[in-house]
Amino acid sequence: MQMQNTSVFKIQPQCSLDSCGIPRKSRTLLPVFPWFPSKAIPIISASATQPQFPPAAPENPTGPVVAHSRPLQYSLLRGWADSDPAAAGKWLLGRQDSSGEGDSKLVLEGLSRQGGPAAVEAWFASEAAGRTGLPSVGNFASSIAHTKLKYDPEAAAKWLEPYGKAEWAASTGAFFSTGGALAGKDPVAAMAWAERTGLPLAAAGAMQQWCRQDMTAASVWLRDHTTHPGYNSAVEVLAGRLLKDDPEAARLWVESITDPDTRTRFEEQLKSRTSGQNPPNR
Repeated sequence: MQMQNTSVFKIQPQCSLDSCGIPRKSRTLLPVFPWFPSKAIPIISASATQPQFPPAAPENPTGPVVAHSRPLQYSLLRGWADSDPAAAGKWLLGRQDSSGEGDSKLVLEGLSRQGGPAAVEAWFASEAAGRTGLPSVGNFASSIAHTKLKYDPEAAAKWLEPYGKAEWAASTGAFFSTGGALAGKDPVAAMAWAERTGLPLAAAGAMQQWCRQDMTAASVWLRDHTTHPGYNSAVEVLAGRLLKDDPEAARLWVESITDPDTRTRFEEQLKSRTSGQNPPNR
């Protein structure tokens, strides 16, 4: 009997599955619907709600209908992103649950094949950047920025900067990574970029890299820039590095933190360092 196009297809070997955490034993036969996205959408949505490799219950020894859901979702999305990446991306943006950068990368690669980097950035600006309350937006932004970071940290910083005030930006790790990459070349410029974004996360990334290179210079700069929007986060990084070898210097820095919760947390760490974790024997 001849199989139709909607049957199960083998995944091609060029697909990068290792980076997406898909076990090799689950890669042999995965459903892919590159020509029928409308039929694949409900299957992808159903698979996204199932646990990965769920155990078989006594009353259902074969397990649920949608088994191996993560490979299933990935393979369906891959086929969809090949044929209509914009539509696949719109669906992925609407998911409250986020699968990380692996899924968003599928969509961005599809967009790039169709129109290059300009198409990727245009799609993100029009479809994703203004969304709120969706963790997938940050995944898309991180995928784009991390690709740029491999070749040109300044380009990544320039692209990210206008999005610093977006709702999703504060928890997007690409700002931390970009701050660190910039600091590797010019720490002062990196802290200036972090100030323009207004994001403590960007300042923390820059300060972490600066401390690795020259903690004394980083301390002097931070002492003279207490109004920097990322000051508290930068002090967290600096005090954290001082905590083990110079707890007294760390304590002095912690006292300058203006956020009460952060300051209290570090003060507790200092107490445990100076007095020990265990109370004296009685």
